[in-house]
Amino acid sequence: MAAVAQELIRFNLPTRIRSKKPAPESLSARLALAERIAELPGTRTEDHEVTLPCGVDVFLRAPTAAPRKLRPDILLCQVGSDGIRVHGLSAWERHQVVLRGWGRLSHSGVLLHLPRDLNELEVCWEVVLRAYNALTTAAPEARPVRTVRHMDMPRFSRTTLQ
Repeated sequence: MAAVAQELIRFNLPTRIRSKKPAPESLSARLALAERIAELPGTRTEDHEVTLPCGVDVFLRAPTAAPRKLRPDILLCQVGSDGIRVHGLSAWERHQVVLRGWGRLSHSGVLLHLPRDLNELEVCWEVVLRAYNALTTAAPEARPVRTVRHMDMPRFSRTTLQ
């Protein structure tokens, strides 16, 4: 329990200044963040060149003990022109990101603002790395789950006429 409390305390983000103008090195900071994400071990990327705006999905390769038990890859983040949609953060961590002004909630994670300078690069990297660590430690224990959409479920009639 104490280890969990220390982990929560260590994830203390500085407040992001909204009115700050992008620095001349903002493009290099964004590229450096993309390079760091691409260099994470056990990841693969998937481009979306067909749809606009263009984006890249970063997946974690799910470890499998047996070749017959195929597990789907885990979505780590989605890099786009509007920001980085990070998955795998706990509710408390997402709250910290939103509270400090580093992003906003989305339907499946948190949309992290792109870094404007090298200082913001380190904060964004800390958030992405935290999600990566959470997903890699949870992945071996996770059981493969088969997801079924509501539309794919069979429809049964309650009448005798069919």
